[in-house]
Amino acid sequence: MAIPVWPAELPQISLRSGYNRQLPDQCRRSQPTQGPPLVTRKSVLKMPIIAWSGNFTTAQKDLLETFAYDTLAGGSLRFSLPAQVGAGSWECMLQPVSDGMLYQETPLSKKDWWSITLTLQVLP
Repeated sequence: MAIPVWPAELPQISLRSGYNRQLPDQCRRSQPTQGPPLVTRKSVLKMPIIAWSGNFTTAQKDLLETFAYDTLAGGSLRFSLPAQVGAGSWECMLQPVSDGMLYQETPLSKKDWWSITLTLQVLP
């Protein structure tokens, strides 16, 4: 099965003010009763979490909803997104922005425009 591709009709690059990349902590720390903390590595995979936001028209918002809930089966499938830094593309999965909310949409003051924020996990 082919990996779904982020629709060309949607914004391709995150707004600079809405982009944030976080690298995971790969260490496990514990404090013994005496001495320095013990530190061990948890995993070898580095899967960054990306906060991605864009301004969408109502038509684009509806297309994103169809893509997220139908094409990606509610966020359970990976997809290809144009790389936000460098060339090529990233394989990503949607991560819920909170319990019960796959992504956040907020109406803008300009009629028929929406600010949408996604949380993406970039896969290795």
